[in-house]
Amino acid sequence: MLGSAIGVGATLILIWLLFPYLEKRMVFSPTREWDMDPREMGISCQEITFETEDGIWLSGLWLESPESEGVVLYAHGNAGNLSHRIPMAESWRRDLGLSVLLFDYRGYGRSLGMPNEPGLLKDIRAAYDQALQLGGEIPIVAGRSLGTVPAIQLAVEQEIRGLLLDSPLVSAERMAPLVLPLPGIHRLLSIQLDNVSAIGGVRCPILILHGEQDRVIPIEQGREVYEAARGARFVLLEGLGHNDPRTTPEILSQIRHFVSVLPRCELSTGCLVKGAVHLNFFGNVD
Repeated sequence: MLGSAIGVGATLILIWLLFPYLEKRMVFSPTREWDMDPREMGISCQEITFETEDGIWLSGLWLESPESEGVVLYAHGNAGNLSHRIPMAESWRRDLGLSVLLFDYRGYGRSLGMPNEPGLLKDIRAAYDQALQLGGEIPIVAGRSLGTVPAIQLAVEQEIRGLLLDSPLVSAERMAPLVLPLPGIHRLLSIQLDNVSAIGGVRCPILILHGEQDRVIPIEQGREVYEAARGARFVLLEGLGHNDPRTTPEILSQIRHFVSVLPRCELSTGCLVKGAVHLNFFGNVD
């Protein structure tokens, strides 16, 4: 028994020493290589690079819709990179008439730097400037999973047309025991990801989607974010898990209705938007 106690104690000490590394790996799981190329998929879009306020160059894709039902700035989840979101963005453009700006946080895909919590807000601020410049109007901001954190924070500080949240978490404190179920794990956290405290400051319309069978971020967390929000609408995605597609006709219909009732604000010709943007055109492939 003494040997077992010593072993448990040694394991806990090791976890405590390694926790800063483990915590970062639990939150951020980027990949560098694009798994999908829009050119090979026959998707017409523009690859962009732009700079954050602290000098980090980020990568993005701009999918412009000729129907011009609005502009969406999309903040993705914690894994992979923007290439995994290209089919969703193309569906939103094709089926909903929306122009979509995908971007990668620092350390993801072709973006430089290393991911961290303060960087999430700096990154989405820079992406917001690019959405204004490219789309010429105030955007809708959409965030999924981890991406709901910078999306909500941006909505608090900037003018946006509407906020779409897919599978929002309550906070890192609530998520940590689900990922690493150890007693007192929340006391070691340095990352906050506190959506519940922030969302009360959002004044624009909010639509929250959450899968009924979500095993990554339980639906109870989405409901708590909804209850803390002002004037939000909550849509239960029956039978869907965390990673199931969000491009079914039923979900697209919910998003279409949400967008249709939002006011639009086009920028005046003389509106000055900060930051330079560099474009590379990805044409259609025959």
